Amino acid sequence: MTNTQSQSNEAKCTIIPAGYRFIFDSWENDGDYKRTVVTEGVSEPEARLLAEIAKTLVSGGTGLENNYEPDDKEVKKGLKVLMAIFERFQTVFSEEDFDAFRIDGSLMADYIADKILGYSAEGYYFRVLDAYKIEHVPFDILIKDVTDQF
Repeated sequence: MTNTQSQSNEAKCTIIPAGYRFIFDSWENDGDYKRTVVTEGVSEPEARLLAEIAKTLVSGGTGLENNYEPDDKEVKKGLKVLMAIFERFQTVFSEEDFDAFRIDGSLMADYIADKILGYSAEGYYFRVLDAYKIEHVPFDILIKDVTDQF
């Protein structure tokens, strides 16, 4: 096989990386605009962090879930709940990144949107986490795209 063929075949493959895999289902507004976010290749320490955040979000524990245009007091209260979780798992992050979360709480919200909820429509602070599942992938899994064979 030539390099070109090898590169072409690799481009048609998806790799599910080893580690923990999360599947998060969320919605916003009145139960519509559903979304699934899959986060893969997660280390065990970060998996424990994501699980704690997910437990809090499923229970509506921040007060920011499906909250349309929350005021500053509501945002500070919700971010305080999240910071308590982040502090318990601060070794997941570099010192610089963790300090950034402390200085700017919106960076925690971005982390949660990237890893768990996806981004909300304009005006909503967080989507509502409806359900989540955690899986363990013991080794990288290669999935070949065979669409062109059909």
